[in-house]
Amino acid sequence: MSVYKPIGMTPGELVKSYKEDNPEYANEVISYAGRLDPLAHGVMVLLIGDANKKRREYERSDKVYEFKAILGFSTDSYDICGLIKETGNTTPVDVETISSELKRFEGKQKQDFPIFSSYKIKGKALFAWARENKLNEIEIPSKEIEVYETTVLNTESVIGADLLQDIESRISLLKGNFRQEEIVGKWRATIKQASVYQVVNMKAKVSAGTYIRGIVNDLGGKLGTKATVLEIYRPQSGEYTIK
Repeated sequence: MSVYKPIGMTPGELVKSYKEDNPEYANEVISYAGRLDPLAHGVMVLLIGDANKKRREYERSDKVYEFKAILGFSTDSYDICGLIKETGNTTPVDVETISSELKRFEGKQKQDFPIFSSYKIKGKALFAWARENKLNEIEIPSKEIEVYETTVLNTESVIGADLLQDIESRISLLKGNFRQEEIVGKWRATIKQASVYQVVNMKAKVSAGTYIRGIVNDLGGKLGTKATVLEIYRPQSGEYTIK
């Protein structure tokens, strides 16, 4: 079955919440097919009981994402839930240029796993290697993905004070240790409240396992600046939609 995962909740927390709200499934084995980052929201497919035997089948399904990117910043996690690494040009980029560069990502390609991801190497998640500053001890893996279709929906001009408020509001929804205090501190020190920043709204249909964060991070370089994800929304996973 499909359920809506809100912003701030991890997939594990979603399963726990579902069991609490539906006590008839309290003793059932429930897993999920296709993760969503804690700050992402949208459709998640839950596998209950015998459906877990078909997990690989569900995990291989294509996905549709709508996402927002802030131009002018790059973070170590490729989204706002990361420490700012670099800043770039904040001069607005026209929609035609953004669309043209985004189209270049369409097709089959190799994509490196973001260092802040749950992919495991030697039994330990990549994000754990990153937090322990031991990335030099491993090789960052990659996988083949396919981007079927991309669209630039529109762009927005956002005042720094409003952008900072939005970022802080989203990060405040996280529970657990996601370096929230340090991350918010960096955003507060970097965003100029009176300045205007460009936020790009986009949409893409992609194969399973594609990291939208990775596409956005790479897109920033193609545009001659930096880019990081503000929001990821998944309206469709395989045959399941938000409806």
